[in-house]
Amino acid sequence: ADLEKLPRKDTKNTPPAPDVAALAQALRGALGDAVSEVRPTERLVSSAAVLTAAANAPDLHMQRLLRRAGRAGPAAPPVLEINPHHALIAALAARHAAGAELAESAGFLLDLARMQDGDLPRDPAAFARRIEEVLAETLR
Repeated sequence: ADLEKLPRKDTKNTPPAPDVAALAQALRGALGDAVSEVRPTERLVSSAAVLTAAANAPDLHMQRLLRRAGRAGPAAPPVLEINPHHALIAALAARHAAGAELAESAGFLLDLARMQDGDLPRDPAAFARRIEEVLAETLR
């Protein structure tokens, strides 16, 4: 069943989602070849983003299993699906509309999605440093 066709249960307390089409296009441009597409999705509830396999590509879990078994072939870059109802995506959409640069945030979002999928960030040390910086800023 297509989960996007089912009504969201939390619509009473959730403001309408912003239009994130321009944000999706900007994220796609910032991420380059790391993703095949960035698109909004209605199937996420609490996550800001998720990675899915590109059309006609093996499932991401299957790709990971093949990699670990030493049988990985050339894999298509994943699709980054973003949740327009999530506060992080709404904030990024607002920043993009205000003309802010999104390259670092786009990479960070991709790494978060990779971690949720069970993979490591592209650069774990840089990811850890960025988490430390964000925590230090919020604790001031």
